[in-house]
Amino acid sequence: MITKNIVLGTVLLAFGIGVYAAPLQVMSIESRESGYHALYLSDPIQDENCTLTDRAIVLESSDGGKSMLSVSLTALATGKKVLLGVSGCSIIAPDQTQHTAPKVVKVHIYN
Repeated sequence: MITKNIVLGTVLLAFGIGVYAAPLQVMSIESRESGYHALYLSDPIQDENCTLTDRAIVLESSDGGKSMLSVSLTALATGKKVLLGVSGCSIIAPDQTQHTAPKVVKVHIYN
């Protein structure tokens, strides 16, 4: 399983998407009126050079944003792990532009 994830990560990195080889547990989700939803994970995300590494941001208005949030909520409710794809940094909320966190572009739930 880890070899398969590393290969997937290598392929997606070629397209500018960072992927973590080890699936992470969604510990909590902070849903916000602004549509900038925070996923708090079991381990930090280090490679995007964002100011915060303890969370990742799902932008509800992005392509697939509502679907990625739904998959994340399912993972939280069922205790399943996720493999995240992230690309760059996002502000964590429109009124908190000084803080950034990795922007989620993919959520893969594990059985």
